[in-house]
Amino acid sequence: MHSEISHFPSKHFYDNLLTTAPQIDIQYNDFPVFPYIVYDILDSQESSSSNSKTNSNEALVIVKICSELLRLNSHISIGIITPYQAQCALYSKSLKQNPNYRRIEVNTVDSFQGREKDIIIVSCVRANNGTGGIGFLSCKKRLNVAITRARKCLIICIHSNTLMQDENWKKLIEDAKERGCFRTVASYKDIQQIFASTMIRHRKYH
Repeated sequence: MHSEISHFPSKHFYDNLLTTAPQIDIQYNDFPVFPYIVYDILDSQESSSSNSKTNSNEALVIVKICSELLRLNSHISIGIITPYQAQCALYSKSLKQNPNYRRIEVNTVDSFQGREKDIIIVSCVRANNGTGGIGFLSCKKRLNVAITRARKCLIICIHSNTLMQDENWKKLIEDAKERGCFRTVASYKDIQQIFASTMIRHRKYH
């Protein structure tokens, strides 16, 4: 994976022992988007569906991001990882409507273990402003798996007011802010403009 992707898991899970061969970063330099981005979607709102959960605004953001990514490069492989089966079903329904999305795989964290894609988008779903738990997201092992599946680009969509209650997610959010990889999305309607700011020509890494 790109060194920007491995930076946090190496520091947080592996005592800084993960290394990226220099040629890997060179190989991925032709990709036009930041290799690591955390989007904080302020109007995210989770909903319960039987024993599962969904977040329709987050889904709208991620489907739009997929559209932009495929417009830039129609040959890349994309995986959407989400902890909830109901959210998986929501993506599958949306993506089936467009044949250009046939290269996108939607699945749970456990199903992606040991596998990789050019781009991974993590859909966290939970958005309760800290008034409830975060369920599967509190599992440190699953967090590690989810954020180490991407080769070229890792995009994580969160609701920070909810996830900051967990120590592991708090550290991830703080790390992304320190490295200039954090973007606030006031509304799902703004994602196209915010996404444009993460193109390499606007890159402001330390």
